[in-house]
Amino acid sequence: MHLNRWDVDLFPNPATNQITIVSKAESESLKILIKDLTGRSILAQNLKTSGFIANLDFDLINGAYLITLSNSNNERVTKKLLIAK
Repeated sequence: MHLNRWDVDLFPNPATNQITIVSKAESESLKILIKDLTGRSILAQNLKTSGFIANLDFDLINGAYLITLSNSNNERVTKKLLIAK
């Protein structure tokens, strides 16, 4: 059985002020939500991938965050994002 689970890659991680999001779809709308480890929302933004990628700029303090990305099919993935400046 082959599971075709939606996923994205983030780099660099640890990041400073920007990450690149690489999707399996050439062009799709993404909802981005970044929370700190206490669950407090830090950033919410909509992005559209172009040529499989999208860039997200932010200004976060050093630390660990959870970034949740969802697509238009309500598929969702949560990853740990480290900020180190």
